[in-house]
Amino acid sequence: MNAEPPDNTPRRIIIALDASSDGTRTLESIVPLAAALRAELLGLFVEESDLLEMAALPMTRAIPAHGIGEAFLDAAIMRRAMRARAAALRRALEDLSAHWEVEARFEIAPGVLADQLSARTTESDLVTLNDGKTDAATSDFVEHAPCAVLRLRRGTQPHRHPTIVIDNGEDRLLAAGLHWSRAFGSRLKVLIPPGQTAARSGAVATWVARHHATADIIELDASTMENPNAALAPFHPGTVIFSRRSKFGASFDPSREPACALLAF
Repeated sequence: MNAEPPDNTPRRIIIALDASSDGTRTLESIVPLAAALRAELLGLFVEESDLLEMAALPMTRAIPAHGIGEAFLDAAIMRRAMRARAAALRRALEDLSAHWEVEARFEIAPGVLADQLSARTTESDLVTLNDGKTDAATSDFVEHAPCAVLRLRRGTQPHRHPTIVIDNGEDRLLAAGLHWSRAFGSRLKVLIPPGQTAARSGAVATWVARHHATADIIELDASTMENPNAALAPFHPGTVIFSRRSKFGASFDPSREPACALLAF
């Protein structure tokens, strides 16, 4: 009998949304994934209070992208625009979840995105963020989140490219890679960073075979640590799965990562 990999798939996927995010495209990517993983969905739309407070200040002006002229900001108008955007995303989530037969709900919360996520997440969750969220608070949440965090690059399709696991000796990353590649129908590649024991490639091969799977197992040389982003590029990654605590995971720059998505544990 073939052994099943440990079931560390998320029980709930939290999709972080706000007025600035490309929320519809994010939902179009994540709802089918939730269906494949049999996970519940929570669309969390955050009305960012700092923007509303700034708009309420009398000295605040808005300057158009072309740089000509300026206009007063109105907090009430901005709030109505946020609510209209939230309503559109709620309808999109309802339509997509009905089509894919996924249990989903939508919530609107005031405050700061990172704070709302920190208050709601558990170890069994997966948080999905658009890669456009690069503020300090969100980056700190990604670094210290109690659960896995998926950063999705706008306009990309992870299922069309291989799932890459940056091995760190933990079988849970292999299990995540296997679940992920099966959900997406993508090829699984396991990269063994320099510094791992010589027997690790064999151990990975044994694990993969025991779970009735196939994977490309590739040993990386020491030069990959000099420029991890460049080292990953030849593999045309769809999703890169890594540990935030690993040396390799801490070495590359997510903003320069060629992958469609980054899944950090």
